[in-house]
Amino acid sequence: MENAELHHRLLAYCCRYEFFVELLALLCARDVRRANTNASCHQSGSVLVIKHDRFRGDIEILRQSGRLSFLKLPTIWPGRFYRWFYGMNNIHRAHYCKEIQLQQERYRQFLRRFLPRLFRKLSVKILMNSGINYRVAGDWVAVSNSVGFPSAVFHREGYMGSIHERNHLRSFAEGGRRFEGTTLVLQTELQRKILTGCGFVRSDNSSAIGTLRFDPLFESHLPHEFSDPRKREWVTFFSFGVSTGFLSTGTTPYWPRENESHYLYQFSKMSHIAVAQYAANNPDVKVMIKMKWAGRWSDKVHEFLDSASLSADSIPNLVVTDYVDSVADQIARSRVVVGYGSTTLLEAAITGIRVIVPFFAEIAEKKFERYVCYPDILNCFEIADSPDALKRLIDNRYRSFPYAIDETTMGSRTQAFEKYIGPCDGESANRAERVIEELMSLSSSNAKENV
Repeated sequence: MENAELHHRLLAYCCRYEFFVELLALLCARDVRRANTNASCHQSGSVLVIKHDRFRGDIEILRQSGRLSFLKLPTIWPGRFYRWFYGMNNIHRAHYCKEIQLQQERYRQFLRRFLPRLFRKLSVKILMNSGINYRVAGDWVAVSNSVGFPSAVFHREGYMGSIHERNHLRSFAEGGRRFEGTTLVLQTELQRKILTGCGFVRSDNSSAIGTLRFDPLFESHLPHEFSDPRKREWVTFFSFGVSTGFLSTGTTPYWPRENESHYLYQFSKMSHIAVAQYAANNPDVKVMIKMKWAGRWSDKVHEFLDSASLSADSIPNLVVTDYVDSVADQIARSRVVVGYGSTTLLEAAITGIRVIVPFFAEIAEKKFERYVCYPDILNCFEIADSPDALKRLIDNRYRSFPYAIDETTMGSRTQAFEKYIGPCDGESANRAERVIEELMSLSSSNAKENV
């Protein structure tokens, strides 16, 4: 047995003792306070947020109204406990493995004693998690609910309609697995229909509220009106990785380190090169390749460009970056948006911009049909069936600006947005707040402390 494993087992053993559980609650509460020095406090109590990093701005949006208090739980705590009790085991396999079932039973016994202590020290009324797929959070959600503190899971992952992704959602119900929190909040009714249909969650403890970060799209003007056409100078390509749409590709999502050719390698490579070539051939046009993040993503994009003797540094009008002040603002600065497998396509489409989707190489092959993102709404976009067609479409649509998208297409885009992102009413944040406030009112004043 390695030293780390022995250390984890020893700490898990210590969790049998009440003084140790109390000490852990004190230390965790201290870390939560230190991590939330600027958080407002409410007499009605606070919401403790686990896996807060995956909310990607939603907590900040909800804090703006000042109606609720949110405390972010440092990620080290649930991760630490998970390692103590499970080691390297995958809790999602508990239904198939007796060993993991026993580990889960011991862990939940500990959490039933730990969580009430922690919550009372912080005046926490409910627990809030950012997804149904996070292993370190599942037991917290289940136990919090069982000891009288409601737990809400706001599933922050979207759904893009592929056969593969639909089957992935259904897989959460495999082995009889069921949602164990108080309420599951999804972005769309389509997601909810899939997860209730497979039996993972009931209709009476789930809801669909939309996507909070898109509310500003509908607050100031009609989505398809251009506030100032003169400020739209960009062609923006939202970069996509070789495994876009494949969901699980190890520790490097979008850019697997092995067997790249098994995914959409040529499709991704050819699309990036075509956009860079367009920039090189049209120095009067500002072009951006917007990546999700730096690191390996940036390395792979530059590797693609280098393979075609294209250096971003030698093309003055080309910007390759993982940072913009706001994706919505960059879209508002664009005449044309290009991309594949991203909600940014619908975000751009609903504002009346020309949206071009590359569709060639592997993604056009029959064997990859089950991985195609947004297969039923491709009519909302303009399809480029080759790299040359992509460059021609970009140029034509850029130089025909200002343009007007016909009402039929805008109607289809609105329907697509509501299907895959949520209602076009700017009320998603208000709906989220109502869900949380209802749970706050349910929070038991005499929650059980299983000591």
